Amino acid sequence: MNTKYDEIKKINGENFNIFSILQLESDEVKTHSNFIFNLLNPKGSHDRGDIFLKLFLQKILTPEEYKTMGSVKEVKREDPTNKKRRIDFTIETEKLFIAIEMKIHASDQDRQLADYYQYINKKKEKTKLFYLTLEGDEASEKSSKNLKVDEDYYRISFQYHIYTWMEECIEKSATVPVIREGLVHYKNLIQKLTNQISDKKGAEMEDIFKTPQDLEAASTILQEYPKIWAKKEAIFWSELYDKIEENKDFEATGFDILYAGDYKLDKSEKIDYKTIAAERMKKNTCFGLNISKQVKSYDIQCEILQWNSRNTIIMVFYINHKNKRQDITLLNSILAEIGFS
Repeated sequence: MNTKYDEIKKINGENFNIFSILQLESDEVKTHSNFIFNLLNPKGSHDRGDIFLKLFLQKILTPEEYKTMGSVKEVKREDPTNKKRRIDFTIETEKLFIAIEMKIHASDQDRQLADYYQYINKKKEKTKLFYLTLEGDEASEKSSKNLKVDEDYYRISFQYHIYTWMEECIEKSATVPVIREGLVHYKNLIQKLTNQISDKKGAEMEDIFKTPQDLEAASTILQEYPKIWAKKEAIFWSELYDKIEENKDFEATGFDILYAGDYKLDKSEKIDYKTIAAERMKKNTCFGLNISKQVKSYDIQCEILQWNSRNTIIMVFYINHKNKRQDITLLNSILAEIGFS
């Protein structure tokens, strides 16, 4: 079945995706934040007014909230708070103030969602805080503190909310080919990031499971899958670890390799696959290698990570200086400052 649909994707040109070609698939700012904000902004370059904004609000608000919110006054991106944080998106209407924090692969910051909650509740009597992730995960306790999900903040996902919003936006753009095709590219990107299959392929898979015995077999595979995945993953990270250690410049550069996440990979012959599988079932967990180099007071970091059980592996670069995380774009100036080359 996969081979068949791979051929169909080739024929339909679905493998051609502008975001993938430019290697911007998981870039929160350059890709997702910019693209989503442009659609939400009634003054965006799409020149369609508030049509996309209304479709989005209807998607995330209850019918009663949408009906009573009043007209939209302002839509902002990177809206600064009184604690020098920036909320990804804010939408202010006559009766309601909406804040949306988006996470693709970035980890939660300490008290991030809790601070946003306090900030927006000083803005208006009626507020609503949303946490947008690929699959609708809950925020970590580190970020939310004592906030209650579905009461103090609400989960929305790229997998459902953004994907179905794109479908509706595409439908409304049927007579504007340039906009429509841009939306199709982004919808296909979301489908890839969230490991979704096409409706037609899903219907054919349903036809496969026709009897109770078929469903029982599928259930058995599903139960064993986490353990199988854990074994394959442990082998991958162990081999990658060994490859980096074999690098001739390893000792000279002084890079240390650590296993990221709550569970430390045991380099011994016996690896606890059940523990790895259990950790993988947790929300917002990442596994991978952390490569760091200490240069004077600067700690240069490179992380090779995979979030949850998704197929995407990412590389993240940053600098720690005096217990503060700094942008990697400062690396050249920092290296020049300390005389390191």
